[in-house]
Amino acid sequence: MTGALIRKELRDQRSFLGLGIFLCVAETLEMLLIELPDQRPLWINWTRELTADGNGILVVIIALAMAWGLLVREHDERTLEFLDGLPISRPAQFGTKVLTALAVLMLYPVFAVGIMLFEHVLSRNSLDRSLHLQPLAMQLTMTLLASAVVLSVGMVLSFLRRLGWLVLAALLIGYFALEIRLPWIRGFSPLQLMVPEYTGHSWRWPTRLLALQLPIMAVCLLGAGLLYSGRFEDWLRWLGRALTTRMAKIGIAISVVGLLIAFGVAAASRYGTQTKQHAEDQDDDDDDDEDETPSGPRQKVEFARPVPISSATRHYRFSYLSSAQHRAEPLLDRADGVFETVQRFFRAEAGDPVAADLTGSTTHTAGTAFWNTVRIDLSSGETPDGLARLWTLDEGLASYVEYHFFHPDTPAVEQERLVAALRIRRQLRAEELIDPGLLLMDSAREMVYPLGRLFVEVLVARHGEDAPVRIFREAGKKDLPPNLEQDRLWNELFQANGYDLGLVIDDFYAAADRLARKHRAWVERLPRPRGAVTVKGDLITLRSSLDGPLPEGWTVVCRYRAAADTTFDRYQRAVGQDGTFRWSRSEVSGQRIWYQLGLTDGSSPVLFEPWASAPLE
Repeated sequence: MTGALIRKELRDQRSFLGLGIFLCVAETLEMLLIELPDQRPLWINWTRELTADGNGILVVIIALAMAWGLLVREHDERTLEFLDGLPISRPAQFGTKVLTALAVLMLYPVFAVGIMLFEHVLSRNSLDRSLHLQPLAMQLTMTLLASAVVLSVGMVLSFLRRLGWLVLAALLIGYFALEIRLPWIRGFSPLQLMVPEYTGHSWRWPTRLLALQLPIMAVCLLGAGLLYSGRFEDWLRWLGRALTTRMAKIGIAISVVGLLIAFGVAAASRYGTQTKQHAEDQDDDDDDDEDETPSGPRQKVEFARPVPISSATRHYRFSYLSSAQHRAEPLLDRADGVFETVQRFFRAEAGDPVAADLTGSTTHTAGTAFWNTVRIDLSSGETPDGLARLWTLDEGLASYVEYHFFHPDTPAVEQERLVAALRIRRQLRAEELIDPGLLLMDSAREMVYPLGRLFVEVLVARHGEDAPVRIFREAGKKDLPPNLEQDRLWNELFQANGYDLGLVIDDFYAAADRLARKHRAWVERLPRPRGAVTVKGDLITLRSSLDGPLPEGWTVVCRYRAAADTTFDRYQRAVGQDGTFRWSRSEVSGQRIWYQLGLTDGSSPVLFEPWASAPLE
């Protein structure tokens, strides 16, 4: 009878079975007609195919869709009585259904791993003879566990009928909202099970993730089994009737709208934290009430408020506070001269005056620039001479213009040394110039100045001083193909002007090699930091060590991220002293911590080491 029940389940799941077979056939055709199977070793397929995010999301979506009709269909279609007539108990029926569903779900993942293993056998060479069976087996195991977790949760929610979708939406919205503030919440995501954690060449068991998710799976399987066994049939019938009423439908609609509003508020709060803090600080300044203290009323001291001043030049409309007038005057005196010098370089029209707000800038910046608005913080330690570099939009070109036109006799030794260090340490990648996201992930934001300046220098040397102008003009044309990716956009702009981007990149590396030879002695004297991680309770401690003496004025800094795929806007600077840094365990998700040590002299960009990670167990 078990065989008959399995055949029935396969018939019921024929749509998912057909999807799995279709994916297997597509994988085979791709291998035979599109790829070169003998040139696809596992190191290529591993991240592109097996552990790619899209692969895990596909498995999870199919598991959720399958779970929604796996059990309740028998209740809704009145076939449960027929199954009860067979000599097989409901718990056995439940187990057979779950195992059959998991087998159907694993059809494509098992086939895909087989294809990858076959291609690896054809492609491997003497440098990599291993079949890597352990990580392949772990990949299948984690896919099976993730599918089982999603299937168990989906089966429980499916008994809520329409309300189940609302509960699922609430869970997802709550997850995404909390993930922003509490990275450890990611430990409840089944997708995290399919993120590899390595010890050497072996995939480690994610014990912490399993400790969170296996109990959830067990509870959901138990609950789904009890519901299927008919322990709550009366309650389910009442719930089904209640959810079909008009009031229930209206209530569900209102709840959905409320959840969407809550999600929007949670997402907006992510970007409004700084604004809120600024408003609170402003309220503190404007508060005229006396605060009571244990010793009595607090005395007030009122200062004369600065008077806002507006000034206009040929090309700018400045606004600043009277208290900063002595710092603004040198900037106002030379602003038009700087503007016209850059204008001649670009051979552009002057356009409308630019609004320049000198009362402040975004947190952690000395200034920001937009299409026709500039904001600068005059209260910082920068001199007006140093602030002049903030008038252009492109940082690399801004640095080139600054040194070429305003400081032609000043050698950029600090910038040259940083480029030399990156080249010697094999951390210099031209892709980071084309894709700013890569630069932000691997280096400090300010590293775009030395790298961008060097790139503009070699571009001008090969194609003339008007080359940057011609590229920017081409970028502004309306007939430029839309939605181009970074590398394709750069190629399009260069080819439109008859330039070869590859040759310019070759010149960029050649110039970096010259700087490496020039500053090799300095780079070799600069020590490199390494870190040792300890975890005690809810506190992570990172102690850095150096392989040489640290130059005077230089310090070790550290930044960290919650997971391997954390975006740059969520990077955190670790608080530390004397090379020891600490942060909370709750700010890390997964089984590893990711950190990046670097050196800085306080004025130049941070020279970061490559990202490193350490297990938490």
